[in-house]
Amino acid sequence: MNLNDRIATAIHDKDLADVINAILASDVSELTAEQVDMLRRADTACNNIRDLCHQASGELCDQFDRAGIGYQIDEQELNASQIHQFSISLQDRNPTQAMSIARQLGYHPAATLSGAEWEIFWRSNDGTVLTRTDDVTMRLRLRWPQSNRTAWQAPFWPNLDDAALVPLPTSLWRLVFALRPIAILARRLGTPRRKTSIGEFLGTPVDLVPQLLAFADLKATDVVYDLGCGDGRILVEAARRYGCRAVGYELDKSLCRIASDLATRQGVDHLVEIHNVDAMAADVQRANVMFLFQPPETVARLVPKLLQQLPQGGRIIAHEQSRLECDPSASETRPLFSKDALTVAHLWKAEPRRDA
Repeated sequence: MNLNDRIATAIHDKDLADVINAILASDVSELTAEQVDMLRRADTACNNIRDLCHQASGELCDQFDRAGIGYQIDEQELNASQIHQFSISLQDRNPTQAMSIARQLGYHPAATLSGAEWEIFWRSNDGTVLTRTDDVTMRLRLRWPQSNRTAWQAPFWPNLDDAALVPLPTSLWRLVFALRPIAILARRLGTPRRKTSIGEFLGTPVDLVPQLLAFADLKATDVVYDLGCGDGRILVEAARRYGCRAVGYELDKSLCRIASDLATRQGVDHLVEIHNVDAMAADVQRANVMFLFQPPETVARLVPKLLQQLPQGGRIIAHEQSRLECDPSASETRPLFSKDALTVAHLWKAEPRRDA
């Protein structure tokens, strides 16, 4: 196994820091200067990620302490030195106050819920994920004790589709039980369900974007697409650095506005298009370079389909920290590091079509 593959495997196995320390503590005379530099950059990234997680969790826990909220933090995860993530388990079954404090500090859930919808959600679940995005995305996994429900209650317990039928205030959340039969009938008659994204927004760390663009070997003649483009940082940087056209699809209207504003501020709004459309329904006929920063299962589902649609020589670039099982396998895989972020990038190239 070459060094790149070994480091990529360590990232997937979530033991990168230990593997780096073991390699650096051994005889490195057989490694090139470039390989040693990569290991040192990886070590720096791990240390800085751990520091960022401690800083973010400490800030939130201070606010919980002041509010008298009981909690327990996952120390093992906090010291994992690889992922911008920390987990807090609440002692109180009702997480509403903790959620409010987290939102004040810039953490946001994938979907904004209020009134009866929020009541149904927290009483039906035992946790959620919130994210705070700036140069990197910090994930907060907030957990709470699940409400006690008997087996006979489960079939009658309403879901978010039921609660969305008629917006109700928090004080009237129990009326959703009465509305559930009507909501079920409405869905059977074709009433659309709540729109859901193909994944939560996890912004690609800013310092990794130039490396990903270089990995894609972009040129001014390329047309770059990003499915689930979030705040548009990859598209805007591609247009700014290479002068290529860039098209993004994003279901979240607020993120679309942020992406459009970013393109305008960077002076590339004539090159960048942002569409408030479900990425799964995107028209990719003009694309010859495709970026995917989605959950591994979504990437594995999209890659074979997109390779059939891209012209010969078209490229798909995905990156993640979880093992990616995809058929076909990527033609190239490379670990990437910045001062406070890391990822594993994958590249697929479209072959000539059989019917061509």
